[in-house]
Amino acid sequence: MIKTTLLDTTHPIHGVFAAHEMTPNLSPMLDKRLEVKEVWVFYTENMLPNAQRLETVYLNHGLRCKLCEVSTAFDALVLVDELRAHCEGLDMAQMAFNISCGTKIYAVATVMAFGQSDAAIYYVLPNDELAWLQPRGREGFNLSDTIKLDEFLMAHDVSMFTFTQYSEHETLFANLVIDFLAVKFIAMQRYRDLHDFSRLYHQKSLIQFSLTKQGYRLVEKPELQGDLLVSFLQQLAKKNLITLNVSTHHVVMREPAPNWQRLIIGGGWFEYWVYRTIKKLQQDITEIQDVAFGAKIHHENAMDEIDVMFLLNNQLVIIECKTGGTANVNHHIHRINSLRKSLGGVLSHAAYITTERLDKHSKFRTKAAQLQGLAIFDSHDLMKLEDNLRKWVLGKLSSEV
Repeated sequence: MIKTTLLDTTHPIHGVFAAHEMTPNLSPMLDKRLEVKEVWVFYTENMLPNAQRLETVYLNHGLRCKLCEVSTAFDALVLVDELRAHCEGLDMAQMAFNISCGTKIYAVATVMAFGQSDAAIYYVLPNDELAWLQPRGREGFNLSDTIKLDEFLMAHDVSMFTFTQYSEHETLFANLVIDFLAVKFIAMQRYRDLHDFSRLYHQKSLIQFSLTKQGYRLVEKPELQGDLLVSFLQQLAKKNLITLNVSTHHVVMREPAPNWQRLIIGGGWFEYWVYRTIKKLQQDITEIQDVAFGAKIHHENAMDEIDVMFLLNNQLVIIECKTGGTANVNHHIHRINSLRKSLGGVLSHAAYITTERLDKHSKFRTKAAQLQGLAIFDSHDLMKLEDNLRKWVLGKLSSEV
């Protein structure tokens, strides 16, 4: 016989069901308004690793945890008996069940077992809103955005990860590339010139400009207009980031650029630009939590690189940034779509951002539209990168899918 008392609004013990989806089992437990003190994790044998990862996060947040094994996730009548057995003698007014994760049978069995008791039953909607099934009429709310990227990744079976952190010189250099060079070339739609210059810089090539009647020209590619590039190099020289040899008709950067500069010019500036844009949006979009770039993660016996990643309303967002051609777009789209699901579950999001121009009706856009949660931004969208990313992020917050 299950002991019951009058229903109270506080339930210090919460029951969850271990499953491949992790986030809906994390965000309610970490919301201080629910005043959770202890979590019971119900799991089947094959879900023990998932239950243990949940346990680690709960313990890190000062919650007690109890692992409760059940024999099946698909036989409702057996589950009813086993759930009741685990709760034998418990004051059910102290218990709240989260039926967001696991099989549908878990939810059915929970309602069958405790639907007439003083236990509370709730679930988490795709927009991170908590809704109460029992007691009826209790008002739900949007859960606090308290999960951090490191514990989110660990909960999703990432064994090791690192995020890039620029030094003061690297940050200065990346910002100069973006503010002085990249933005100007974007405004003038001169991506090919930028790519050609980046290639030479990245390959440790001799970079030499000659002054002509039409202005500076890159010696290796005379068709490339070089006035902006020369101004950019002069800005770097003023800040002691490079050394230039300047004469009446020539500007030469003879010494090979250090490796960290070559990596930034070779494409790192683009992911950093997206990263700093998301960081700027974070100032007034409070649902943006942790933001990182240049991530290297070890997951399921493989190592993956993610250009930009962040948590939005407790859901994972990953972004792929490409400064090359369109030959492998389809491959990149499928890769990030698979990666975001394996790392963040079905309630995750992804974007592919490229400096190339993609036709509005290209096969790539059609493919992305077929994959829920995936967006594409091309060179046209970069003209107003902050506005377009803001619109996309706010759209994800207002959407229920």
